[in-house]
Amino acid sequence: MNNYLKALLVAVIISAAAPNAFAGLIQAEFGFGWGGDRSYTGTLSGVDADADGFLRFDELTAFSAGGTSSAGTLSISLSSLFDIGDIDLVNQVWLPNADSWSWASATAFITWDDRGSSCTTFNGCGADINITVPEPGSIILLAIGLIGLGVARRSQK
Repeated sequence: MNNYLKALLVAVIISAAAPNAFAGLIQAEFGFGWGGDRSYTGTLSGVDADADGFLRFDELTAFSAGGTSSAGTLSISLSSLFDIGDIDLVNQVWLPNADSWSWASATAFITWDDRGSSCTTFNGCGADINITVPEPGSIILLAIGLIGLGVARRSQK
């Protein structure tokens, strides 16, 4: 029984010391456009610095988007980006709550060129995102399982 208590104590310590589930570099691929067309694509990366489960504009480390559609050719870099909507890491949803070009409301997925252009719900734009999030929780579960196997093996001896 003493070994089981030790294993439980180690598991609790590992869990408490584990980093936030979104502590590593978060990467995503996305598409956006107007009228159901997602011809503009891009990638972004960042770190959820405040560990709130959302990736925001000030937490981005890289951003690149572009493409060609019936609306024209587009190229957006991190330096020309003005704002992005919050990216909900838990539900893998891009929220259209960034400041838009109209200054009237926060309905944009992306705003660029010093607020000269926006992809907003107001102008019929939509966005899809595929987020890659590091999973330290899986490593913790593996460690707890290995500790349990070790304890079980020792108690059989």
